[in-house]
Amino acid sequence: MRRARGGRATLTAMARCDVTRIVCQTGAMIGGRWPTLSFPFRLMAESFRRQRPALAADRVAQERAVMESATDWLLVKPPSRPERRRCRCRR
Repeated sequence: MRRARGGRATLTAMARCDVTRIVCQTGAMIGGRWPTLSFPFRLMAESFRRQRPALAADRVAQERAVMESATDWLLVKPPSRPERRRCRCRR
């Protein structure tokens, strides 16, 4: 449970330093706000929870720690985090 433990450590350090806001990035497949997701995406989220239960539980615990903290928080849940983005920009 690395993410949850790291999140709690971050929140503890924030409290000591009087920092009151946090932005926490998890993932779209984490948590229970599934009514806003498409049916195929919900199937992928269910598959993720079955295939990687420890990782899914860790990320849920991370979100819970943030939401139950005394800080002002924002959870960012991108559908994916590509390692590299290739941009074909034209000038």
